[in-house]
Amino acid sequence: MAEWLDACGEDDLIAAGCLSAPVEGRLVALFRHDGSYYAMQGICTHGSAMLTKGKFENGEVICPLHQGRFCVKTGEATGGPVWDDLKTYQVRAENGRILVQLG
Repeated sequence: MAEWLDACGEDDLIAAGCLSAPVEGRLVALFRHDGSYYAMQGICTHGSAMLTKGKFENGEVICPLHQGRFCVKTGEATGGPVWDDLKTYQVRAENGRILVQLG
């Protein structure tokens, strides 16, 4: 079973709505949407851009480089020019911290 790893403070994510955090050498994008937390790989599959530098609206993150869209719940590519989905991670809040499983 994969280990739960600390990513950020729950209050930090609530305040920002989305943020990036390095976890075990990977950049993870974290989102709060409709009262739930989501985590996915933090770099776009199309152009190597940090996703949390883009817009986050209506449950989608929009890449700042070419405006490709991804669903934060599933990592699914929802609008070109991106076609490859993002890897998503299990996420939970515990004792005021956001934890993710990368396995």
